[in-house]
Amino acid sequence: MDQLDVMNILVSRDVGAKSTANATGTTIDAYDDLKDGEMVVCNPHNVVVGATEILTDALIAKYGFKFIVRKGTKLDHSDLIKINNIRSVVGLADDAASEQLSYIGYNGSSGAIEANDSVPYVPRFTLHHQGRTGQGQQLILDGVYKSGASAKDSDITIGLVKSLDNKFSRPNYVEPIIVNAICNVAVDATNDFSGNVTVVQGAKVISVATLTYGGGTAAVGDYIRFAPTLNGTLSLISSVYEIKAISTLDITLDRPVKEPTGTWTDAGDGNQVIPAATGDSGDWGIKATGQTRLFEAGKYRYGKNSFTIGLNEAFGATTVTYDTASYKGIGSSQAIGELEWELKGNVGKVYAADVFQSAFTLVADHTASTAMYDQISISWFDDKVTNAVDVSQSAKQLILAAVTGFANGQPFDLIADAVAALGWDVSNIQV
Repeated sequence: MDQLDVMNILVSRDVGAKSTANATGTTIDAYDDLKDGEMVVCNPHNVVVGATEILTDALIAKYGFKFIVRKGTKLDHSDLIKINNIRSVVGLADDAASEQLSYIGYNGSSGAIEANDSVPYVPRFTLHHQGRTGQGQQLILDGVYKSGASAKDSDITIGLVKSLDNKFSRPNYVEPIIVNAICNVAVDATNDFSGNVTVVQGAKVISVATLTYGGGTAAVGDYIRFAPTLNGTLSLISSVYEIKAISTLDITLDRPVKEPTGTWTDAGDGNQVIPAATGDSGDWGIKATGQTRLFEAGKYRYGKNSFTIGLNEAFGATTVTYDTASYKGIGSSQAIGELEWELKGNVGKVYAADVFQSAFTLVADHTASTAMYDQISISWFDDKVTNAVDVSQSAKQLILAAVTGFANGQPFDLIADAVAALGWDVSNIQV
């Protein structure tokens, strides 16, 4: 026996208002009685019950209640759950996931990478992955940059980012960490280019309509700061690039641009030219952000990149700031989709080599990677008489999941109301 023997999941879509058949006393006997993805609670004869009837229905008192959800052109049924056999009920409200965000040196408010002459700077990133067995796996990636005889904070930072980019970015490989150079030079949107800037993500060369900007004319050695989104808002943690060459109106930067492809306009104020002298006198740092990992149910498992950063002695008093921890969240589309695939919805254990088993498809809402789900987890036991005197108790768990945002009186809210009527607190997801 494994977890697939004891756990099932039913996933509800965002169906809006309930269907006409979703009314107490109505029998659900065909899939088109419900909207696709709609869930109801019923007695053993498929009669819809609500918060009142679940306590008074004679069949439920004897045999238990069940949940039914329409999935395409069929109805999925849960096991019958006897009220007195329920051990616990937990309501799980959705909670957004987050990627790790860390800094070396300047972190948007303080700090700097310490500049020391003629020494090799080596930052080491240790990635922590967790496999299906729960055992940790570590992968160490590092960068290197040797400072010159007159070391500058800006040169060291940009050199290290370029080195780390070469290590993290490879063909047919999703980089686990995105690194950017940042500095504390004040944001000044008036210092953006006076004309359009054409950017191609992944290219080192950008094209400008004019080299002039609010404070002068761009030159080799100056720096350009880009907002994270096209014509977005600049901040002190926006990426900074160095101008390495200029050919007419084509500017070659120190490394490929990571910001979006498009036309950055003067009115958009999404770029800023920083004069070389101003940039070189500022405090610099490296912003390191965990990259969203590939996910495909049954192929690539859902997870987040987590890492620690080690610095060699060349960094001196340079600090590492762990700003935001990686977090898988609660009720993400990926997590629910993975669980649904693992448990095969309400089917439970199936044999991978069973050629007669029909192909399994996930609930359609999982195609929206930003969808979030509220959940109700019901732990109970199935009591079966095995002979004249013995009764076996088999532990079971049923997870009900529904796309968040449902309103009062809509299908999943009615489900929560019925569960609450049994005396279990699911107020965190009730409307």
